[in-house]
Amino acid sequence: MSFDLEKFNAAQITYVTKTIQVPELKAFFGKDEKPEWKVRNLTGIELFIANEAASVASKVKIMTEAIAKGTNEDLQEGLETLLNKNNDIVPEELVRRHKLLEFASIPPFPANLCVKLAESKITTFTKITNAIIILTGDGADLGE
Repeated sequence: MSFDLEKFNAAQITYVTKTIQVPELKAFFGKDEKPEWKVRNLTGIELFIANEAASVASKVKIMTEAIAKGTNEDLQEGLETLLNKNNDIVPEELVRRHKLLEFASIPPFPANLCVKLAESKITTFTKITNAIIILTGDGADLGE
């Protein structure tokens, strides 16, 4: 049995969506609206962009630390000060999940608010991004 290229090419890709109950965010929904957050699966490119954003954040930290070990005392002192002020450098997984939430929310959720949600309601943030990860792993509907 061979793979049917024409059938695959003709298949219509449909995002798979999920609605997540977020009663803890009720104050931010309209008076008569249910507190629900809608998400969809990510495309391949969106997933790789999210993963790359996490990787870049880690590389920036490593490069900054390496530069700080340089011989120029002024440069070293300045970078050490910067590093000490930024001891809260965002972990890779959090950067990745910020991007997941930004891309997969319906409607899309602004990056700065992804950060705010993670800072203020980490359990809700994790619940929503876990749903996105599962949807993305399951993939889009190809109208089989």
